[in-house]
Amino acid sequence: MVLGAAAVALSMCVQLMPMMPFLSGLAGAWAALFILWLPLFWAIIIFYARFLTRRRTLLLLTAVLSLAAWPVLFRFGRHLTFLAGFRIALDRQISEPGLRLMDERARAALETSEREGIILINPDHGYIGGKAEALLWSEIQTVPGFKNLPPYPKVIVNESYFELAWGGSLIGHWGVRIQHPKVTRRSSDVEFLETGPDMALYESRW
Repeated sequence: MVLGAAAVALSMCVQLMPMMPFLSGLAGAWAALFILWLPLFWAIIIFYARFLTRRRTLLLLTAVLSLAAWPVLFRFGRHLTFLAGFRIALDRQISEPGLRLMDERARAALETSEREGIILINPDHGYIGGKAEALLWSEIQTVPGFKNLPPYPKVIVNESYFELAWGGSLIGHWGVRIQHPKVTRRSSDVEFLETGPDMALYESRW
């Protein structure tokens, strides 16, 4: 019984780890409920076996399956779980038209600058760069809903795509990618969730 309960608790914790940035508010709560169905199912089976039927064979089988389930979920489900929570949180903070407006303004700033690409790193910390970077920052931060987004974004725009990303080299990056005419997955993307033909959420190794 203790072994099965511990396995269920561990599988819950492992699945919730990548969700931590989004567990505040209803967005994270709904995402957490969505991804916890499997461990909760095993918890119900354990309760049924232990307290209602006292079938020790079923109890032992449930404990073994619970222990086997959490590394599988950790290996294959944690990145998709993270993006599911990220998508819900992002929908609450800014609309899809708002993201597309940022893309349009970023491309307009790129065309004005006559450069191949512009990268903004930590503009919230005061690092803007040159005139092109300052123009890009002034254009996108006035988009409705932008101020609701998490702080310290990394903004990338070039002829191929526009990205709004968070994270770092040690923990990896996650964000939104808008690419015309078709968004594509890169080799560095550990998870990729398309929200439209030209838009996707991603989580990358770096």
